[in-house]
Amino acid sequence: MVNNNLPVETAIELCEQGFDPVPVEYKGKKPLYSKWQKTKITEANAHQYFNGKEMNHGILLGEGIIDIDLDDPIAIHVAKYFLPPTGMIFGREGKRRSHYLYKSDHSLTMHFQWKDTSLLEIRAKGAQTVVPPSIHVSGESITWEQFDECSYVNSDKIVEIAKKIAFVSLLAKKYPKQAGNRDEICLALTGALIRNDYDVEETNTIVKIIAGISGDEEVNQRLKAKRTLEQLEQGGNVSGIPQLKKLLILSDEEEKLLRNWMSDNVIESFSIQTQSLKNIIISQIPPRPWIYGRMLLLGHITAIIGTGGTSKSTIANAVAISLAAGKGWINQTCHHAYPVWIYNKEEDQEELDRRLKAQEKFLQLKGDPNLYANLHYQSGIKQPIILAEQNQFKKPKENKQWVEACSNFIKENNIKLWVIDPLVSIHYLDENNNMQMDFLARLLISIAQDAKCAILLVHHSNKASTVSSEEHESLMNNARGASSLLNAARIAYSVKTMSEAEAKKFGVNTRMRYNYMRLADAKNNYALLSADATWLERTSEYINMESVPTLKLVKLTSQKENDKIKQEEEARRLHPVLLKWFDTPSISLHVAAKNLITFEEYYYQEDKTTICRRLERMFTQPVILGGIALQYKKEKKGATSRWLVKKEVA
Repeated sequence: MVNNNLPVETAIELCEQGFDPVPVEYKGKKPLYSKWQKTKITEANAHQYFNGKEMNHGILLGEGIIDIDLDDPIAIHVAKYFLPPTGMIFGREGKRRSHYLYKSDHSLTMHFQWKDTSLLEIRAKGAQTVVPPSIHVSGESITWEQFDECSYVNSDKIVEIAKKIAFVSLLAKKYPKQAGNRDEICLALTGALIRNDYDVEETNTIVKIIAGISGDEEVNQRLKAKRTLEQLEQGGNVSGIPQLKKLLILSDEEEKLLRNWMSDNVIESFSIQTQSLKNIIISQIPPRPWIYGRMLLLGHITAIIGTGGTSKSTIANAVAISLAAGKGWINQTCHHAYPVWIYNKEEDQEELDRRLKAQEKFLQLKGDPNLYANLHYQSGIKQPIILAEQNQFKKPKENKQWVEACSNFIKENNIKLWVIDPLVSIHYLDENNNMQMDFLARLLISIAQDAKCAILLVHHSNKASTVSSEEHESLMNNARGASSLLNAARIAYSVKTMSEAEAKKFGVNTRMRYNYMRLADAKNNYALLSADATWLERTSEYINMESVPTLKLVKLTSQKENDKIKQEEEARRLHPVLLKWFDTPSISLHVAAKNLITFEEYYYQEDKTTICRRLERMFTQPVILGGIALQYKKEKKGATSRWLVKKEVA
C-alpha cells in the first residue's frame, strides 16, 4: 500500500485485505460519524464515506483483528523481544514500530498502565486504530514499518505476552541507573520468576533485558537463574517479590501490578462473571439439538474423512436423503423430517440426479412427500460456491457475497443440514496453512450457528496407505491439510476400505474386500464413541440400465465367531440324535462317536478321536432342547472317563 493514495482508494485496499475501514478526522483519532462501530463499509459503498476530503484511515478491531498499541518508549523496546513476528507493523517518527497488528480470537480491549503512564494496550472489540497512510495529531506521518501477511496469535498467548511486556517495562523503569544493590535486585527478581515457573533461559532473558536497558555494565554477571533453581530444589532460601519490593521501594499498588503481570492470574482488566450451580435446575437445561442420532448437531460441524474411492459422497448423500425423509440409516435414529441442502462439486448435475435417484430407490423412498419437499441439491461444477479466498497479499478473505447468499438460502428454506462435498471445493485458501484453515472453520461455524443448521463436510485423508482401517478412526491428523478446520469439527467419522487382515478375519475373499467400507467414530465431543465400527457393502441400483453405486449395512462376524455359531448349530442338530442312544443317564463319548460314524452319513469318513474332541467342545456348556440338557462331563467310571450326561431341566 502506498502512502499517497486518495482516501477512497486506501479504503478499498483495506476492504480487499479483509479489514473494515473507518473514516477518521484528519490529524486525529476520532471517527467522523457516530455509528462507525455498526456501519459496514465495503468496496461498493466506500466512496460514500471516503469522499475526497482530507482524513485519516482507521480499521475496526475485534472482528478477528487486534492491535498491540505500545504507548511507552521502553515498552516499544521490550516488545521486540517477546511479540511474535507479524507482517503488519507501523508507527510514526516519534514512535517507530509502536503498533503490531495480528489476527486473533481475542476480543477484549485491555490496558496495562502504571500510575498515569500507559505502557501498552491490546486494542480489540469496540475499538478502532488509525493506520497508514494517516497523519498523527503531532503532524508526523503514520507509516508502515512492515507490510505483509498479518500473523495469527490466540487470545491466551497474546495476553501472556502483553503481561510480560508490562512487567519488564515497569521493572526497567524502577531499576537503578547507578551501581549499588543491582546484584541483590537481580537475585530477588530471578527468585520471583523461578518461583512462578519461569524456566532458566526465559528468566535470564528478562533479567538481561531489564539490566541492559538501564546500562548495567555487569549485566552478564546478573544471570543466575540456574544457580537459583538448584538452590530452590535443594531446599535453600531464595528471595523474591517481598525483597524486590524492599530494594526497589515499590508501593503496594506496584507490587500488586507486578504479581498480576508476572503470574498466570487474570489481570483486573478482565470482567469475570460466574454462575452458581445451585441456581441451575436440571429440568430447565435444554437438550442438545441433535437431528440425526449422535451424528448431526445443529450449530456444529460433522466431518466424514476418507481416502478417494471409499464412498464418502454416497454416505453423505444417503444421510441427507434419509434425514429429508425423516428416516434413520446406519444405526442413526431420526424422529423428524428436515430440509437439507447438498452442494456437490465432484459430480455434474446429471450424475448427481442419477446418484440421488438411485439412493431414493435403494432406500425405498420413491414417492415420499417429505423427501421431495425437503431435499435441495445442486452441482457446483458450473457455478462454484467460494466462501473464502486469498487476497493479493495471500491473506484469508471472506467472500461476503457468497457467504451472505448461502446464509440467506439456509434461513429462507429452513435448512437444517448443509452437505459440503468436498471441503476443498468451497475455498481458494492454502489448506496447509493453519491460520487460513482456522479462518475457514470460524466462518463455517458462524454460518451454522447463525442459521441454526448442521454442516456435514466431506474431506479427503492423507497418506492413507500407511494407516490400517482398524486404527484409522484415531488418526484425525491423517486428514489432508492443516488440522485447524477439522479440530473445529465437534464430530468426525473415518471411512476406509477393508484391509487384507480384516478380510481374512471375516472370511471375505481378499479380491472382494474393496467392496466393504468401515465407517468408524473418529471424534465426538458430545457423545461416547462407539466401540464397534459400522460395515457397509457396496451394492448398486440400475437407473436407465446404468449401474449406480449404493451402500447397504452389513453385519460381519469373524471366522472364530462363525465357527462358534456353526458349532452351536451342530450341537442343537445332534441333540435329538444322541438322545436315541441313551439307555442310562449317561453315555460314553467313545460310544457316541462310534454310533455317529455308524449311523450318521455326515460322520462316516471321520475318525473316532476327532469326533470325540468335537463333542467335547460342543457340549462343554449344557445344550438344552425339549427340557433335556446334554453336557460333557469328565468323570472316571471304570475304564471310561469321558461322558455325555443327560438331565431333565425345568
